[in-house]
Amino acid sequence: RRPAELAPALAQCCLEGYAATDDDLLESCRQLQNHYSSCTSVTCIVASGILTVAHLGDSCAYLVVKDSAEGGGGGTSVLRGINLTCGHKPDDPEERARIIASGGSIEYLTRHHNKPFIRGGDFEKRKAAGERVMQLQYSRAFGGKDLKPFGLSATPTITQFSITDQHVGLIICSDGVSDVTNPDEAAAIAASAWEQGWDPAQELIQRAVIERRRIGMGDDNQTAIVCRFETAAAAGGGEGRGADEPEPTAAD
Repeated sequence: RRPAELAPALAQCCLEGYAATDDDLLESCRQLQNHYSSCTSVTCIVASGILTVAHLGDSCAYLVVKDSAEGGGGGTSVLRGINLTCGHKPDDPEERARIIASGGSIEYLTRHHNKPFIRGGDFEKRKAAGERVMQLQYSRAFGGKDLKPFGLSATPTITQFSITDQHVGLIICSDGVSDVTNPDEAAAIAASAWEQGWDPAQELIQRAVIERRRIGMGDDNQTAIVCRFETAAAAGGGEGRGADEPEPTAAD
């Protein structure tokens, strides 16, 4: 397909794929009586020069871009990171409005560093009945069967834009990494690993493990995938003009 036709087709594929995946997980949860199991997601598709990113929850995708080095002169460039995803936090205005309208609520839990959690409208009743009632710290996810009636959504946020020669690679990671590694830090770690011939994903994980323990955050799911676009690898980093922010088209 031509790019003008391909972009909406890819977005529709993501919407339909996420809906089907959520349906499958919800049915599995019903069969197993597993009321709150859930999963975040990031999906990245590169096709005909178009990058499509769909996501749920607090897992992240960082775009690694070339940027002119300040005061470097001579056309030198550095790599920096741009976050392509939002966290889908329950207290984001759009998320909060959907949750409240669905009969749910947002609670800030002190034992979780006052992070916002989505709570079902039946929380107190089920807790009083002796059930182990769960809450989630993200407002979009696969699964979460008993929170779906109260505003938990499986509709992904979708971002699309054309890849240019400024774009070097892509980092996908769980919140176990992103909680302690911002986009620029992740890009710098990946750049150093590429230069040394090391595995950038492994370097990101090792750094996240050390940093989480240093600040007392404890362990979490620490997953990272790093890819380098072929044109960037062939150029060896090379010179690059300053990188503009991608101009995404987001769709819910």
